[in-house]
Amino acid sequence: MKNKGDMKNKAFYVNDSIIKAVKNIYSVALVANVTDDVFSTLFIKSKRRMPIDLITTKSYSEAYFKIKDLIYQGDIFKYEELYHPDFVAQNIEQKKINGDKALRVKYSDGEYHWISVNMVKMETNKNTSTIIFIFIKNSDREKKVESQIREAIYEMEYKRYIEFQGYKNISHELRTQLSSIRGLADILRNEENISPQNKKRISDILQASDKLKNLLDDIKTMSLLANKECKVKNEIVRLDHLLDELKSTVMPSVLSKKIHFFIDLSELKAESFIGDYDKIYTIIYNLVSNAVKYTREGGNVQVSIVSTETDSGNVAFRYTVKDNGIGMSNEYLKNDIYNIYSTDAMYKSYGDKGVGLGLAVVKNLVSLLGGRLSITSQIGKGTCVVVELENKAFKEMKIETTIEKFGDSFVNVQYSFKGSRLLVVEDNVVNMEIISTILNSANIEVIPAYNGYEAVSIYKKSEKGYFDAIIMDLQMPVMDGYEASQIIRNLARRDAISIPIIAVTAYSYKDDSMNASEYGIDRFVMKPVVPERLFDVLSEYLEKR
Repeated sequence: MKNKGDMKNKAFYVNDSIIKAVKNIYSVALVANVTDDVFSTLFIKSKRRMPIDLITTKSYSEAYFKIKDLIYQGDIFKYEELYHPDFVAQNIEQKKINGDKALRVKYSDGEYHWISVNMVKMETNKNTSTIIFIFIKNSDREKKVESQIREAIYEMEYKRYIEFQGYKNISHELRTQLSSIRGLADILRNEENISPQNKKRISDILQASDKLKNLLDDIKTMSLLANKECKVKNEIVRLDHLLDELKSTVMPSVLSKKIHFFIDLSELKAESFIGDYDKIYTIIYNLVSNAVKYTREGGNVQVSIVSTETDSGNVAFRYTVKDNGIGMSNEYLKNDIYNIYSTDAMYKSYGDKGVGLGLAVVKNLVSLLGGRLSITSQIGKGTCVVVELENKAFKEMKIETTIEKFGDSFVNVQYSFKGSRLLVVEDNVVNMEIISTILNSANIEVIPAYNGYEAVSIYKKSEKGYFDAIIMDLQMPVMDGYEASQIIRNLARRDAISIPIIAVTAYSYKDDSMNASEYGIDRFVMKPVVPERLFDVLSEYLEKR
């Protein structure tokens, strides 16, 4: 048996086997010659669902408009764009109609139901007209499943979002308080007539606050990685700045344990490059921190950085951190070393076993940066960690390539920006005092503002060129730092365009530094503020003015 339809006075046959196969999938099958506007029905499984008569319909255009009257209002534009008689042949040729298309159509019950429409062009050498098969099936069940999946995903994403926001808020509060603790300790450290015993206590406070800060940084990094929000930045990285920050952070622990700490730069040829400063610093810091933590008093920790030029003109860096500490067991190296919160069982008897985030963070960041990580270790003899990263070259400066030894003493670098005047915007009174004291120690005059609105008002009233830079907290009442920075940048005065705006904030989970430039912010410094890091950033701008 064969089905026959009138295709411009020519017999048009569809084989029974094709009809049978299609019936297993679709509930309606139609055929049309859209070039000559001819239409025929192959089969309709359930005529009760159809509130229109397609069987007696003989033209494609007539069928198009009959069906259009049943299409859900929100799908009309899609229906017209795909299936209008003037466009359908062209859409098929350009493969715009490819696969099933979902539409909502009114059934005989008066309700809208989902249908899936699939158009297939019939390829034939005997007819130059465009002949198409139109297959339709009900897709209510599929759409219901899709809706349930979407709702489940939304619920999961929303729950994760709420947890993420909670982590951000907790991090903000912890960093704000930690900034106060560290800042006040820094101020006390520089006071005169402090007894050696109190100096030691202040050093212990600073060391503990640095450990907490870096633990928060690790938690932040793992949370960003888990939520796929950890973005790679491309900025100028100066290894001298990175190593200065590293030394200022780890030296209290190095000195307290009388560890011999070496930095070998004898094979370093590229000192500046394009990369992600914070992520590279986090990698090196975690490795050095672990090495110092698990090396006994009087032991050795060595950092070496080697650079070579690649065939593509980039720079390949090899960072090696080696110690003669307690080492790690083979079982831990094979099975648990990169697991979050895992530590080698032998560390329990050592005392300072940590929380097990460091190497997990390192592994994830090295992977994110497209690098390689290798670790060798032997119990009682120590550990050697090698990180290999490739970066774009940036030739700007030269670091003295030598071997530096630290451990006997540590001298803070003295900064002076005499004659500089900064507008400091910070809503926390204690943190304002701390930042002001830090800046005053470098001979910087501070003009305070306690929210963004006040900062904008002060800047508007100031003479052109009165301020050399602005230090801006981001999370403040009345007006936040983003809005204040944007308003200042848009003021109709030349110095508003060029004045450096440096964001200092405790709100770390969102990658604020990626968005800061949109609001006119030049740099981004995390709380708690490390004076050396802040001065390094300021030196880039104040020395040019």
